[in-house]
Amino acid sequence: MAVVFISKPNDDVNVTGQPLVYTLYDSVSTPVRFIVQIEETTNAFSTGTEVAKIYISPNASNRGVFDLSSFVDGRLELPTTVSTQGGYRFIQGNSVQNGAVPADPIQETVRKYTLKVGRLNTDGTEDLNDANTSIYLIPGVRQISEGLHPSFADFHMTSFSNVTKRGWLTVRNFAPGSTEYIDMHMADDDQGAMCLLAASNMGITQYFYRLFYTLKDSSGSTLATQTAIMSGSSTITSNYKTGIIGPDQMSTNAVFGSNWDDDWHVCEVQPQSAWGARVGATLRIYKDCRPIKHKPVQIAFTNWAGGWDLLRFDGRAPKTITKEAKTYQSNPLTYGGPSPTFQYWDEVTKTYHQTATRKFRLNHNQFTADERDMLEYLMRAKIVYFRYGTDTWQPCKVDENSLVIEPAASKMFDVSLTITQSQPVRC
Repeated sequence: MAVVFISKPNDDVNVTGQPLVYTLYDSVSTPVRFIVQIEETTNAFSTGTEVAKIYISPNASNRGVFDLSSFVDGRLELPTTVSTQGGYRFIQGNSVQNGAVPADPIQETVRKYTLKVGRLNTDGTEDLNDANTSIYLIPGVRQISEGLHPSFADFHMTSFSNVTKRGWLTVRNFAPGSTEYIDMHMADDDQGAMCLLAASNMGITQYFYRLFYTLKDSSGSTLATQTAIMSGSSTITSNYKTGIIGPDQMSTNAVFGSNWDDDWHVCEVQPQSAWGARVGATLRIYKDCRPIKHKPVQIAFTNWAGGWDLLRFDGRAPKTITKEAKTYQSNPLTYGGPSPTFQYWDEVTKTYHQTATRKFRLNHNQFTADERDMLEYLMRAKIVYFRYGTDTWQPCKVDENSLVIEPAASKMFDVSLTITQSQPVRC
């Protein structure tokens, strides 16, 4: 008598926010209860610490059905910081040497879960660890409409020959007619980072080893190159990698340093093997040099794939400040003096609690169809940050029912929405 897995999720690396269903069976004798032990770890070569032990009643078909997502969804967190240069930095604004940095190990971004199954017998004894299996999870979501266990393989750079995988943890589409390039437009002052998995020790054969940066002019000639090593690790939190893609950061020592050329036209960022072979989509960042008389606003938001995406609004961003205050009525008479009195300037209605909130109405009249589609993911993102002009990044929330999309000329779209800064203004 032994319990086995007869079905489980297809991918060894996946996201938490979806049903992760395991079916258990004992072909000899149906147990009183199936037993599932869940162990969690950050080390690829250990099973970790037991975090749960579940007893499951057999169903009408004598199977045990267990959904891991009910235990892990919400347990992991999307990364907002990276650990580098002796401290912590916001993931979108960091400037680390060589352009590559792992996730902050303090944050629970990636975890390995080992499931050990067994049985509870009629005499009350337990047979444990008849079979086991492991899965590596990052925070993310999939929709019911995608079916049970939709593939996450598009983000596994697992072959030299099959290079149609995107690799980047982004919801951006490939460039029209391409299975190699993902296109973006960024200005010289823009910052940003996008994430990848260097998962060589995470249950899959992963060939991703480095990012290769190529800076080109308008004729396609190479101006400069740089390599950022991003190899995998047995400490799986180090396998969630952040690659710098913002021109403001790439122009510093973070990537190109003194080799940066202000006359750049496009910068290509390509995931490669240790031997220089392309193993994922090439991120192609075009210079956006449209004249802007006011401050643009960048938006960084977490997506369903467990990574970050970026959008920029170039239109005027009107700012409004709303105030909330609590008041009380005071008596102006000075009872403590020899002759009670009051002055004409004495305040009667006094404030004892007052805060203000900043809101920005973002506008852009040249969104592409791809950028328009990304607005759906922005509206449902759990974490959103904004950068007003060249200011530091600040957390915000996208206001409900604030998104307006209108068709514009030449397959472009006029977009507006409202964000509220998540940090109250102290008064």
